[in-house]
Amino acid sequence: MFQAETVYVKHIHSTLKCVDFAKECTVEITNRGIRFGVDESQSLQAHIFIDRGLFQKYIFEDDEENSNYLFKTRLAPLLQCLSIYTDGKDKQIYNPWDQQPSTNTMHKRGVVCKIHFEGIGYPFEWEVEEMAGYSTICELSTLEYEENIDVSRLATTLNTKVIMRSGWLYDALLELDNNLSESLMIETSSQKSTFILRCIGGMSTTEMEYPNEKNVLESFETNSEYTYTYRFSLIRQAIKALQAGTKVSLRIDENGTLNIQLMLVGQDGLCTFVDFRIAPLDLMIEDEGDDEGNLAENGYTEDDNDQEDYNTEEEDD
Repeated sequence: MFQAETVYVKHIHSTLKCVDFAKECTVEITNRGIRFGVDESQSLQAHIFIDRGLFQKYIFEDDEENSNYLFKTRLAPLLQCLSIYTDGKDKQIYNPWDQQPSTNTMHKRGVVCKIHFEGIGYPFEWEVEEMAGYSTICELSTLEYEENIDVSRLATTLNTKVIMRSGWLYDALLELDNNLSESLMIETSSQKSTFILRCIGGMSTTEMEYPNEKNVLESFETNSEYTYTYRFSLIRQAIKALQAGTKVSLRIDENGTLNIQLMLVGQDGLCTFVDFRIAPLDLMIEDEGDDEGNLAENGYTEDDNDQEDYNTEEEDD
């Protein structure tokens, strides 16, 4: 049996919307928190992990046979339910780089979310209550999922690592998307110390170049000159998350697998992370010829703590 309560409804809703691009999602409940995972064409994986620290009450009862609950469900009905109590309720606008307010708006309004799950075969129940007496119950049908959530891990050797403001990458991808190109090229150079995003369309080429300067890139590491190519339709799935995030880490391993990890800062300065893994275009073509998945072929999972070491202190513009 699993029970939890939280007042951080808005932050959880914002986090879940970042991976709302697939009909079904896989949910894993453990003693440490709740993981949601989606994938697309075995070439894109996206995961979020909601730590138990975001809950004021968290009861997870396991047994010798089950150390977790693992099932498939639909995310869209849950997002619709949570949006009743979040969209348009908090009109305060703030700079994400400013210190977050210490008062929890949803808590002040008396909004509490209760989560309940009896086990496999039972619905995944979310109940949102307001102090005024209104409440909404969302019962999600579940389907048993026998395999563990596979998070394909990056190779040991990282060729490139960049940390920057997610808003800047969001604006760049929107501009590049206007080029109507089917692919995105990422170029890095250790000699020139630059990070370049490029799209080549039928009529023109659009390029965004970022120098390795502290007021532009918080961190930039690359050990040579590299060029990677990714399907833009997969990159596009991360744009919504980039809009909600504050900082983003881009890591590319020796196989070309791109890891986009975003930090979302919510009420009371609490953070959650959204993680995207995208296969390079050349690897996708090779695996399509072999009729095998490219991101899942490693077959092992990574630790929940594999998160970039962001500087979460307030920065000046």
